[in-house]
Amino acid sequence: MKRHVYLLISVSCLSLGGVLSAQAGILPQETDLSSHTHNTHLVSQTKLLSLSQLSAQSEHRDFSAPIWQPLTDGVKLAQLASVCFITDAGNCGGAGGGTDSSSSSGAGPIDPDTDNMCKLEGYVNTVCNATQDKGTLCPYDNGWHTGCTCKPEYNKACTGTDEQGKGAACNGKYKECCKKCTGYNYTASNIPTGHVKTGSCESCNGTKYKTKCDTNSSNTGTYVNCGSATGSGTSCKDDTGTYYTKCTCPTMYEWSASAKKCVCSTGYKYTCSGSNISGGEGNSCDGKYQKCKCKTGFTWSASSGMCVCNGTDWCTLNQNCASLGYKQQSCPELSIKCPFDTNYVYCISCPSKYKYTCSGTGYSGGSGTACGGKYTACTCKSPYTWTNGACSCPSTYKYACTGTGYSGGSGTACGGKYTQCKCASGYKWDTTSGTCKADRAVCEVGTLYYSDNTCSSSKVSGKTLLGVVIYSNGASGGGWIMTVNPIQTDIAWSTEFSNVQGITSSTDWNLATKDFNSCQNSDKIRSTGDATKYPAAWIAYNYQPQGTPNGKYWCLPAAGIVSALYNNLTVINLGIKQASGTQLEDSEYFWTSTEYDKYAAWLFCSDTNSSATAFGGIDYGDKDGSGYYNFHPTVRPVMEF
Repeated sequence: MKRHVYLLISVSCLSLGGVLSAQAGILPQETDLSSHTHNTHLVSQTKLLSLSQLSAQSEHRDFSAPIWQPLTDGVKLAQLASVCFITDAGNCGGAGGGTDSSSSSGAGPIDPDTDNMCKLEGYVNTVCNATQDKGTLCPYDNGWHTGCTCKPEYNKACTGTDEQGKGAACNGKYKECCKKCTGYNYTASNIPTGHVKTGSCESCNGTKYKTKCDTNSSNTGTYVNCGSATGSGTSCKDDTGTYYTKCTCPTMYEWSASAKKCVCSTGYKYTCSGSNISGGEGNSCDGKYQKCKCKTGFTWSASSGMCVCNGTDWCTLNQNCASLGYKQQSCPELSIKCPFDTNYVYCISCPSKYKYTCSGTGYSGGSGTACGGKYTACTCKSPYTWTNGACSCPSTYKYACTGTGYSGGSGTACGGKYTQCKCASGYKWDTTSGTCKADRAVCEVGTLYYSDNTCSSSKVSGKTLLGVVIYSNGASGGGWIMTVNPIQTDIAWSTEFSNVQGITSSTDWNLATKDFNSCQNSDKIRSTGDATKYPAAWIAYNYQPQGTPNGKYWCLPAAGIVSALYNNLTVINLGIKQASGTQLEDSEYFWTSTEYDKYAAWLFCSDTNSSATAFGGIDYGDKDGSGYYNFHPTVRPVMEF
């Protein structure tokens, strides 16, 4: 332990202006008192004072200068000369130099009270348990410290699912967590008799187990499942049911402890088959009888369990029909019956019509009686049919159902082919062509689109033309078509100023061209007002030319669609020309379904990429003298395919 020395000052004040006497003591062992003034304390007779405190309390006293006296171990000693009034000579002790009168030698240091010193500085002497460490130690006595704190390893809360702390806790935390193993109720030493382990868990108190009734299927288990039958003996119940050591057996059966099941009673032991036996007599149990019926010339012997000769000549003859050549049970034409068992016959010959072996793919066997292992006809497995002396597939099974757009056959296959195919996503079965066709045609911009969901680069006679492709989705199929001619000229977008809720409205063309919601816009326009208020949208909707597919309708194109049209204007005009339609020129302005603001909507013109707008309000003053808009706007409906 580190050695400490102290400076002990004995102070007494006897009267006003009296003498303060100082007794020299020993300081804490440091290199120099002057360099540790802020950490050095003086011990008075009543309490611990710092040098600064002592100085403050005695600021009106006249202390003599300290005299440093070296000790033998190198520690410096500060000694103050004592000053006493004549009336206080007794307190000074008459020893001079401020010696302690209680000391026998009159010159020794006073032993410090380390417990009181540690306590006064806030330390405690609490005993810490095994989970704790002492805090900062008192420099005067290691038995005192700032308080007990949890050891660093006690840092686990152990509050997880099925978790708890192991061992002692410190402030609710543990050194180690372990499992509660909920549901694992047994240790290795207390597993119930007749149970087997079904799972284990390493718990706080060692390995624990789940169990179930021992119903080992190899018949070595303790318990059995009696099913619908009742059980007897000791029972066992677990999560899967109730089991017994034995089951109640039905009539003709008895319980076998070794086999752990009901078996035929011991009396049922004869299969009743053989050359001298014609079958079993009475009830059977698992194919066995208590006695057998014997053929002519034989009688049943209970003692030997056999059909024995009753003394006639039949017993001495070979009565095995098969060895005598009677191998068939029936013949198509002439036959001879076995005299010992008339169930077997000998076929004299097989007619030529018995020619089919009836084996192979699609065959399920012969039809009728066989002769020499052959039949006059065969039976076929479904869907095969008997045709021209063979089991073959019907003509309706003709599709292999492989390739692009196919996902397999529909129904049962016959010879690897089907009557119809299943189509992949985006394709549908076409009964006319017997192929999987794409739901939506894959068409290039500028081609002509027909009512049969096909497209071509030039007009095809005999087909119903619906429009020209102005937008394509590419390889995934589908897109938008537009009429090759305007269907209405000099038509207003709206007959009054109002904003349609829910559709794109922008005075910036670049923002407007992000709108591709052609028919959604048109639907919202029509839901806002009738044909007298929004004539352009209603005219497009009412346009239903011959060949328009069921469920499809026409609408005003959105600004994004017509912007794409502008980028492909040359090929689109070529397509319109192939259809003998009215090509898109600078003089034609047609309506979009995209708003400009509450007073206007966007118009498309081929020389401006839809930068022109015309106003929908009839009172806006943008009409010519004839009462029409100066642009003479048209309606060219679009339809999604």
